Amino acid sequence: MLCGMAFILLAVISVSAQSESAGRKVGALIVIVLFAVLWAGFLTRLLTVGVFVSDDGMRIRLPLQTIALRWSEVGGVYLAPVRLPRWLSWLSALLKARSLLSTSRAIWIERIPAAPIQTFLNDKSAEFLGRAAAFDRAFQSLKLEVERRKGTA
Repeated sequence: MLCGMAFILLAVISVSAQSESAGRKVGALIVIVLFAVLWAGFLTRLLTVGVFVSDDGMRIRLPLQTIALRWSEVGGVYLAPVRLPRWLSWLSALLKARSLLSTSRAIWIERIPAAPIQTFLNDKSAEFLGRAAAFDRAFQSLKLEVERRKGTA
């Protein structure tokens, strides 16, 4: 977040300091403002990832998509190791983060008609870092809610 804001600030300073025509400066400022708006939107989306439960079902909010499931479509909730998507597999090799990923547990939602979904809730994520008991309580609460809803579905 700080890197993005620093980039925007440096870009604004750079544009204002250059001795170019006013049209070019306005165009550059428009691009900077659009980048800032997109950056803020992405950060807002990233900060609101999670699993949301309602009377109708469950909503799994991921960085780029939201998956809504009715209670009849939820098969269960379980813990499994974190798996990176295929398009991010290079990151694991680059950072040599395999040991961190293999010890990290994520909450997975089992769907009845389709493949399970890995949520962004894991024991190494920011909200649970250093708070293993809080992660376990969150998992148990979600598991109990699914079991309760499946009994009434």
